[in-house]
Amino acid sequence: MSDLKFEILLFYYDRPAIVQKFALPSVFNSEYSNWELTIIDDSSCQGADKVMEEFLSNNLKYVSQSHKVKIIKTGDTLETKEARGWESIFGMFANIALEKHSDADICLMLCDDDGLTPHYLSHLNKFYQENPDNIYSYCHVCRFNPLEIESFDDIGIELSDDYI
Repeated sequence: MSDLKFEILLFYYDRPAIVQKFALPSVFNSEYSNWELTIIDDSSCQGADKVMEEFLSNNLKYVSQSHKVKIIKTGDTLETKEARGWESIFGMFANIALEKHSDADICLMLCDDDGLTPHYLSHLNKFYQENPDNIYSYCHVCRFNPLEIESFDDIGIELSDDYI
């Protein structure tokens, strides 16, 4: 079996400093290169297109990977959110992203204050290579306040190859 392609869905709403400091670098710094990123922008004041433009201009080493990034805007407004009772539509846009914009084998979902360790996609690829009948997995979660740390190195994450 060849290496898997990962679709990373990043749900974004009005936290540009956090998404630029953690979520985006964690994806772009992955040691595993067979990924694509779809940012689902929930009608942010500072939209995902502007956030990506600033991120890339401040991190020129990532420009060569910018072709892997797509942005989908929900077009939602406070009025439409209120009219449907504030129910989330991210699931609908996740399905749109996967059906219309992706040819990936596996989908991951991140919020704008989440991040991946550098080896995460490699470990996940290895897991699915060794367990091809699995259709679902989850990972350990490390909680932290992204405003109180400088990098993921400050968190002290333990990595393991053990599968449950």
